Amino acid sequence: MREMDGFRSVYCCTPTLNKELLASLAEYAGCHLYTDTRDILYANEHYVAIHATYSGMHHIDFKEACTPVEVYEQKAYGENVNSIDVEMHFGETKMWKIQ
Repeated sequence: MREMDGFRSVYCCTPTLNKELLASLAEYAGCHLYTDTRDILYANEHYVAIHATYSGMHHIDFKEACTPVEVYEQKAYGENVNSIDVEMHFGETKMWKIQ
């Protein structure tokens, strides 16, 4: 790891990185982590989508307080919330519009 002029540089020669190391590097770089699971997650300023890699409860932390509305169900998951917990089945996908 090295601090450079205006950025941080990390060199790793392993062919794969485990989830914990990759998440630590992302946090070190200043990235927001929406979840700490191995779920597949897509996000931009208007939407957050998650594809469940296991059945059970899934936790999502938003960048800031919002009113997440699930696009397919047309269901609000709270108002002015910072995070949500949602029960999902393996292989299920949910997408929230962030308002």
